[in-house]
Parts: sequence; C-alpha cells; structure tokens
Amino acid sequence: MEDLAQTVMEQLRVSDGASPFVALATWNDYRSDTWYHAVVIPVTKNGTTSHNVAMMQWVVYGMVDGDQFDREWKPEKLCNFATVEQAAQFLMATAKSHHRPNSRDLPHVPLSIGPLTWELCNKRRTHFEAVEGLTHMIEMLAHMRPTVEV
Repeated sequence: MEDLAQTVMEQLRVSDGASPFVALATWNDYRSDTWYHAVVIPVTKNGTTSHNVAMMQWVVYGMVDGDQFDREWKPEKLCNFATVEQAAQFLMATAKSHHRPNSRDLPHVPLSIGPLTWELCNKRRTHFEAVEGLTHMIEMLAHMRPTVEV
C-alpha cells in the first residue's frame, strides 16, 4: 500500500510547476504614463492547482519594448489564492481601486492572456466587468498549452 501511495505522489508531481500562460491585468494612467499590472500565474504542486499573484507599477511611454521589459520587469510576489474564484475576485477588487468613473462605465479588468513576455504587455486586452467572466478565463489557463507545430 505504501508503494501505491508513493507512486501516486510521484505521478502527481510530474505536472508540478507554473503554467507557461498567465493572465495579465493592466491599468494605464495616461496622465502620468504609469502602468499598473497584476499577474495571475496558475501553479500546480502535488496535483493541486492554485494561483500566484504578483504586482508591478512602472512608467511606460507609449508601448513596452523588449529592452525595457528585460531591464525593468520586476513584479513583486504578493500572494497565492487556493481557488480561481478568489483570484478573479482579487482582480475585480483591484479594478475598483483603479476606477475613475465617468458617465458610461463600470470598474473593469483589462486582461491579456499568454506567455509572459514584453509582447503580452502591448497585446489588446479583453475587458471584464464581472467576476464570472474573469473566473472562466483564468480557469482556462491551467488547460492551455503552447501551439502544436505541423
């Protein structure tokens, strides 16, 4: 029985590690050229997936380039959430703290999905106004794989 338990644990550890895909939420303050990021990274340990969150603030003039990303991208690890719902609720709470209401909008999370590179910072974002949509998108990260070349 002990051998079976050890075999099961070894199999669960095979998929341990961080996903190559992340959810990058970006809020831009164009008055000061400051960008605020929250990065959600699915991680698996012993067969259980949770979500690490890191935060970053930096000044960007126009768009991020590879050199700037390599020099300045240094997000601070913030926390880990046990569930995807908790990570989505955190992003929505962060959106509310960055929200400057006008007559037509609600707090929203501008989200990009992909490998964490400088290109992801410039990628067109999908805007989520509800936790449910965020939850579904972040949940998909754990199932995404790099494309298959043919």
